[in-house]
Amino acid sequence: MILTQENIAHYLLGKNLITLSEIIEGRFTVHGLPSRNSNFIINKKYKNSYFVKQVASHSADKIATLKIEATIYWLLKNDEYFGKLTNILPTFFEYDYINHILIIEFLDEYKPISPEILIASKDFKLIRSVVKGLGAYHAFRDDFFKQKSKMLFKEEKPWIFNYFLNETNLSLKSSPNNADHQMFHLINENKRYLNSLKDASQLWEANCLIHGDLKFTNILFNDKTDHEIIKLIDWELAIVGDYTWDIASILAGFIAEHIKEDGLSKQGCSIIISTFWKEYKNSINLDSQNQNEADDKVIKFIALKLVHTAMEVCYNLKTMPLYAAKLLQSSQHFIENTNDIKVDYFKN
Repeated sequence: MILTQENIAHYLLGKNLITLSEIIEGRFTVHGLPSRNSNFIINKKYKNSYFVKQVASHSADKIATLKIEATIYWLLKNDEYFGKLTNILPTFFEYDYINHILIIEFLDEYKPISPEILIASKDFKLIRSVVKGLGAYHAFRDDFFKQKSKMLFKEEKPWIFNYFLNETNLSLKSSPNNADHQMFHLINENKRYLNSLKDASQLWEANCLIHGDLKFTNILFNDKTDHEIIKLIDWELAIVGDYTWDIASILAGFIAEHIKEDGLSKQGCSIIISTFWKEYKNSINLDSQNQNEADDKVIKFIALKLVHTAMEVCYNLKTMPLYAAKLLQSSQHFIENTNDIKVDYFKN
């Protein structure tokens, strides 16, 4: 069954998620969203509102990632251990494994974080809320490996960690007229930078459940409550992995915003990164020795994430844009000048 705006009411009636009276009284609404999936918002302005996501049945990769996200939500509802995460995820209603449909709460009053919003937050209250949300699932990493549910998630690395260790990838077999070829040619020409990326790639440790795709649009907050509540969404890439990658992904996002024309100022970027990282380290109780090691590791992972971001920027382009070149330049600066980076961005 492929959901459409015409048949979705019938489908939801069959799941007892809406009633005939809602339809008759005009309290049933459907809003389709532009996306690589078929996404719908149901009853956006009413109390019982839903976000419905369906992937195409012919796409094995998309089905697999939707199952990962559905697994997170199912465990939230059925596993006491995962119940600790209830406050940081939307409410789960249904997963239809036959039709590949996930139904969760639509968070109408929530919006994505941004560097500007985080800086404007009084006393960095919102940063602490985000850190608390991340700590909710990073902090119980030791117990995670004792859980049978661990077996439901793959233990693997993001592709960027394997890319620089694979000589086939580095042979540049893609068309020389593609932006990604141009980008990796620049990296290969700089052997010191390339070797630094290879070394960083080998620091990966599978130490807990990680989100795997943390970015501003996947971290939502509600500024209409007395305490800012954080919700983490889009768990399709959740894996057993290295919690440093989750943090580095967010911090690299601030660097990427700083690089943009008229983007975040260097001072603002430095303040937000140092505050975020300090609060996070305190939240997981790192001792001083482990903190120094964590500083080095997160800086190197930021460098890898910036390459990852540059690759996404170059996707399907013929010529590498200036923004991608600046991302590579920042990546190289981070990975080759760790001590300077600590002074500039990790003062606290």
